[in-house]
Amino acid sequence: RSDEARRSASATVRTTVATGSGLRRGLRIEGWAFTSAPSTITGINWNATPTTTGSVPWINSPSSGTARWAGGPNNRFALRLTGKIAVPAAGTWTFGAGSDDGVELLINGTRVAFHNGPRGFAVTSGSISLTEGAHDIEVRFFEASGSNGLTLSWSGPTVPTSVLVPPSAFSHDPSGQAHVAMRSGVNIWGDTTSTGASIDAFTSANGPSS
Repeated sequence: RSDEARRSASATVRTTVATGSGLRRGLRIEGWAFTSAPSTITGINWNATPTTTGSVPWINSPSSGTARWAGGPNNRFALRLTGKIAVPAAGTWTFGAGSDDGVELLINGTRVAFHNGPRGFAVTSGSISLTEGAHDIEVRFFEASGSNGLTLSWSGPTVPTSVLVPPSAFSHDPSGQAHVAMRSGVNIWGDTTSTGASIDAFTSANGPSS
Protein backbone atom coordinates (compact mmCIF):
# COMPACT_ATOMS: atom_id res chain seq x y z
CA ARG A 1 0.00 0.00 0.00
CA SER A 2 1.27 3.50 -0.81
CA ASP A 3 0.56 4.81 2.69
CA GLU A 4 2.13 1.92 4.58
CA ALA A 5 5.71 0.82 5.24
CA ARG A 6 6.63 -2.66 6.36
CA ARG A 7 9.86 -4.49 7.06
CA SER A 8 10.78 -8.08 7.74
CA ALA A 9 13.91 -10.05 8.60
CA SER A 10 14.66 -13.76 8.55
CA ALA A 11 17.55 -15.93 9.67
CA THR A 12 18.29 -19.62 9.24
CA VAL A 13 20.47 -21.33 11.84
CA ARG A 14 22.68 -23.82 10.03
CA THR A 15 24.43 -25.37 13.02
CA THR A 16 23.83 -25.38 16.75
CA VAL A 17 26.38 -25.13 19.54
CA ALA A 18 26.53 -26.43 23.06
CA THR A 19 27.05 -24.18 26.08
CA GLY A 20 30.53 -22.69 26.10
CA SER A 21 32.68 -19.77 25.04
CA GLY A 22 35.77 -19.04 22.98
CA LEU A 23 34.23 -20.03 19.63
CA ARG A 24 36.41 -19.26 16.64
CA ARG A 25 35.86 -19.49 12.91
CA GLY A 26 38.24 -21.51 10.79
CA LEU A 27 40.36 -24.52 11.73
CA ARG A 28 43.18 -25.02 14.17
CA ILE A 29 46.46 -25.73 12.39
CA GLU A 30 49.62 -27.41 13.66
CA GLY A 31 52.84 -27.57 11.65
CA TRP A 32 55.95 -29.69 11.93
CA ALA A 33 59.28 -28.88 10.23
CA PHE A 34 61.63 -31.80 9.51
CA THR A 35 65.33 -32.09 8.74
CA SER A 36 64.64 -34.83 6.20
CA ALA A 37 61.74 -35.28 3.82
CA PRO A 38 58.84 -37.44 5.07
CA SER A 39 57.71 -40.15 2.68
CA THR A 40 54.28 -41.21 4.02
CA ILE A 41 51.39 -39.88 6.07
CA THR A 42 51.44 -42.98 8.24
CA GLY A 43 55.16 -42.59 8.99
CA ILE A 44 54.76 -39.19 10.68
CA ASN A 45 54.61 -38.92 14.47
CA TRP A 46 51.47 -36.81 14.89
CA ASN A 47 51.90 -36.86 18.67
CA ALA A 48 55.17 -34.92 18.51
CA THR A 49 55.25 -31.30 19.70
CA PRO A 50 54.45 -29.09 16.69
CA THR A 51 56.87 -26.47 15.42
CA THR A 52 54.05 -23.94 15.07
CA THR A 53 50.33 -23.60 15.84
CA GLY A 54 47.63 -21.20 14.68
CA SER A 55 44.43 -21.11 12.67
CA VAL A 56 43.36 -20.84 9.04
CA PRO A 57 39.98 -19.70 7.66
CA TRP A 58 39.63 -22.60 5.19
CA ILE A 59 41.58 -25.22 3.24
CA ASN A 60 42.60 -23.48 0.06
CA SER A 61 46.35 -23.53 -0.65
CA PRO A 62 46.88 -24.08 -4.40
CA SER A 63 50.07 -25.84 -5.35
CA SER A 64 53.15 -23.58 -5.26
CA GLY A 65 56.66 -23.46 -3.84
CA THR A 66 55.82 -21.15 -0.94
CA ALA A 67 56.10 -21.73 2.80
CA ARG A 68 52.81 -22.46 4.58
CA TRP A 69 53.52 -20.54 7.77
CA ALA A 70 55.54 -17.42 8.56
CA GLY A 71 59.22 -18.29 8.81
CA GLY A 72 58.49 -21.92 7.95
CA PRO A 73 60.02 -24.13 5.26
CA ASN A 74 58.62 -24.69 1.78
CA ASN A 75 59.69 -28.36 1.86
CA ARG A 76 60.02 -31.14 4.44
CA PHE A 77 57.03 -30.33 6.64
CA ALA A 78 53.63 -31.63 7.74
CA LEU A 79 50.36 -29.97 8.70
CA ARG A 80 47.34 -31.06 10.70
CA LEU A 81 44.07 -29.10 10.59
CA THR A 82 41.31 -29.88 13.11
CA GLY A 83 37.93 -28.53 14.13
CA LYS A 84 34.31 -28.81 13.02
CA ILE A 85 32.66 -28.80 9.62
CA ALA A 86 29.01 -27.68 9.35
CA VAL A 87 27.06 -29.83 6.91
CA PRO A 88 24.02 -27.94 5.55
CA ALA A 89 21.83 -30.99 4.84
CA ALA A 90 21.68 -34.68 5.68
CA GLY A 91 22.77 -37.16 3.02
CA THR A 92 25.81 -38.50 1.22
CA TRP A 93 28.62 -35.98 0.83
CA THR A 94 31.63 -36.41 -1.43
CA PHE A 95 34.87 -34.72 -0.43
CA GLY A 96 37.84 -34.07 -2.69
CA ALA A 97 41.20 -33.71 -0.93
CA GLY A 98 43.67 -32.07 -3.30
CA SER A 99 47.30 -32.41 -2.27
CA ASP A 100 50.94 -32.22 -3.21
CA ASP A 101 52.12 -34.48 -1.53
CA GLY A 102 50.26 -36.85 0.86
CA VAL A 103 46.87 -36.26 2.50
CA GLU A 104 44.41 -37.95 4.85
CA LEU A 105 40.87 -36.68 5.52
CA LEU A 106 39.03 -37.91 8.61
CA ILE A 107 35.42 -36.98 9.44
CA ASN A 108 34.07 -38.16 12.80
CA GLY A 109 37.17 -40.37 12.95
CA THR A 110 36.33 -42.14 9.68
CA ARG A 111 38.87 -42.00 6.86
CA VAL A 112 37.15 -40.45 3.84
CA ALA A 113 40.09 -39.73 1.52
CA PHE A 114 43.70 -40.94 1.69
CA HIS A 115 46.88 -40.71 -0.35
CA ASN A 116 49.90 -41.93 1.59
CA GLY A 117 52.94 -40.94 -0.47
CA PRO A 118 54.48 -38.18 -2.61
CA ARG A 119 52.81 -37.00 -5.83
CA GLY A 120 52.23 -33.97 -7.99
CA PHE A 121 49.06 -32.07 -7.16
CA ALA A 122 46.01 -34.32 -7.57
CA VAL A 123 42.62 -34.86 -5.92
CA THR A 124 41.59 -37.96 -3.98
CA SER A 125 37.84 -38.25 -3.37
CA GLY A 126 35.67 -40.19 -0.97
CA SER A 127 32.07 -40.17 0.23
CA ILE A 128 30.40 -40.38 3.63
CA SER A 129 26.81 -40.22 4.90
CA LEU A 130 26.36 -37.31 7.35
CA THR A 131 23.53 -35.74 9.30
CA GLU A 132 22.86 -32.02 9.09
CA GLY A 133 24.98 -30.03 11.53
CA ALA A 134 28.51 -30.03 12.90
CA HIS A 135 30.95 -32.91 12.57
CA ASP A 136 34.56 -33.44 13.63
CA ILE A 137 37.10 -32.95 10.86
CA GLU A 138 40.83 -33.66 10.73
CA VAL A 139 43.12 -33.21 7.73
CA ARG A 140 46.68 -34.52 7.75
CA PHE A 141 49.12 -33.41 5.07
CA PHE A 142 52.83 -33.64 4.31
CA GLU A 143 55.22 -32.08 1.83
CA ALA A 144 58.46 -33.79 0.80
CA SER A 145 60.01 -31.65 -1.96
CA GLY A 146 59.12 -29.42 -4.89
CA SER A 147 55.79 -27.63 -4.95
CA ASN A 148 53.22 -28.10 -2.20
CA GLY A 149 49.47 -27.59 -2.03
CA LEU A 150 46.34 -28.54 -0.10
CA THR A 151 42.66 -27.94 -0.91
CA LEU A 152 39.32 -29.40 0.21
CA SER A 153 36.13 -29.45 -1.88
CA TRP A 154 32.70 -30.99 -1.38
CA SER A 155 29.47 -31.86 -3.15
CA GLY A 156 26.22 -33.20 -1.75
CA PRO A 157 22.45 -32.75 -1.48
CA THR A 158 22.58 -28.93 -1.52
CA VAL A 159 25.87 -28.58 -3.45
CA PRO A 160 25.36 -30.38 -6.79
CA THR A 161 28.75 -29.43 -8.26
CA SER A 162 32.02 -29.86 -6.38
CA VAL A 163 33.31 -26.56 -4.96
CA LEU A 164 35.79 -25.56 -2.29
CA VAL A 165 34.35 -25.94 1.21
CA PRO A 166 33.67 -22.29 2.23
CA PRO A 167 35.13 -20.65 5.35
CA SER A 168 31.63 -20.41 6.87
CA ALA A 169 31.58 -24.22 7.23
CA PHE A 170 34.61 -24.39 9.54
CA SER A 171 34.95 -23.65 13.24
CA HIS A 172 37.07 -24.61 16.21
CA ASP A 173 37.59 -23.76 19.85
CA PRO A 174 39.27 -25.24 22.94
CA SER A 175 36.13 -27.26 23.69
CA GLY A 176 35.75 -28.50 20.12
CA GLN A 177 32.40 -26.79 19.56
CA ALA A 178 30.93 -25.48 16.34
CA HIS A 179 29.89 -21.90 15.70
CA VAL A 180 26.46 -20.76 14.56
CA ALA A 181 26.33 -19.69 10.91
CA MET A 182 23.34 -17.70 9.75
CA ARG A 183 21.76 -16.57 6.50
CA SER A 184 19.71 -13.41 6.80
CA GLY A 185 17.69 -11.07 4.60
CA VAL A 186 15.88 -7.79 5.10
CA ASN A 187 13.02 -6.39 3.01
CA ILE A 188 11.43 -2.95 3.41
CA TRP A 189 8.51 -1.65 1.35
CA GLY A 190 7.51 2.03 1.13
CA ASP A 191 5.30 4.09 -1.15
CA THR A 192 5.14 3.65 -4.91
CA THR A 193 6.67 6.96 -6.00
CA SER A 194 9.50 6.97 -8.52
CA THR A 195 11.03 10.29 -7.47
CA GLY A 196 13.69 8.76 -5.28
CA ALA A 197 12.37 10.64 -2.25
CA SER A 198 10.97 7.46 -0.77
CA ILE A 199 12.21 3.88 -0.58
CA ASP A 200 9.99 1.50 -2.51
CA ALA A 201 12.14 -1.57 -1.91
CA PHE A 202 15.21 -2.59 0.05
CA THR A 203 17.10 -5.85 0.16
CA SER A 204 20.21 -6.77 2.12
CA ALA A 205 21.85 -7.84 -1.14
CA ASN A 206 21.00 -4.83 -3.36
CA GLY A 207 20.14 -1.97 -1.01
CA PRO A 208 17.32 0.58 -1.65
CA SER A 209 15.53 1.17 -4.91
CA SER A 210 12.62 3.35 -6.01
